[in-house]
Amino acid sequence: MAEMERKKTFEFRMSKKVAELTQVVHMLFTRNHEKEVEIEALKEAYEHEISLIMDDAKRKISLLENKVSELERKLEREQHSHIERDYNDELEKLRREVQRYRLELSNRDNNFNRMFTDHQPLIVDSKAGKIGMSQAQAMTSSGPMSAFSIPASPISTREKTFSYAVLQSFDESPKRSSSRLSSASGGKLPVLTPEQKTRLTKLMKPRPLPKEMLFSK
Repeated sequence: MAEMERKKTFEFRMSKKVAELTQVVHMLFTRNHEKEVEIEALKEAYEHEISLIMDDAKRKISLLENKVSELERKLEREQHSHIERDYNDELEKLRREVQRYRLELSNRDNNFNRMFTDHQPLIVDSKAGKIGMSQAQAMTSSGPMSAFSIPASPISTREKTFSYAVLQSFDESPKRSSSRLSSASGGKLPVLTPEQKTRLTKLMKPRPLPKEMLFSK
């Protein structure tokens, strides 16, 4: 009997220990499952948050890229407009400079022509009267075609003017005009006195213009 009771007591204790161990195992399994569920939930939450952060980052990156491209286009337009403005300013400056040089050249040319006309020593030719008369006869005989003739140069105009002045000076003295007409009618040139030859020699020597006249503005 005592042996049976000890055996029953041992079995009871063993069953109790097994029940306790089973309960512990079940509790551990339950806790493990709960931890796995919690970890899975945290994982999903973190993944969702990461996806939201990535989407927001992509959106911000796209906005920044658009802003950068817009700024680059704006900068390029500004540079192009600045270059074009500088080009136009430089072109306008060059045009004004060319216009100024042209005006200066024209003024110098006009001043030079005026001074050349005013200060150039005139060359007296004994044949001036005859040349002036022949030119007048040629212009008279040209008739209607004179409208198409080439205009005389300033030098020829000065020659005509001087020849006319010579004629006028000869006409002032009756003796010289009568001798001039008689010699012209005879086809001979007038004979100059030694004093007239000396004066003509002095007039035929050109005097150089001063630098102030040549380069004056």
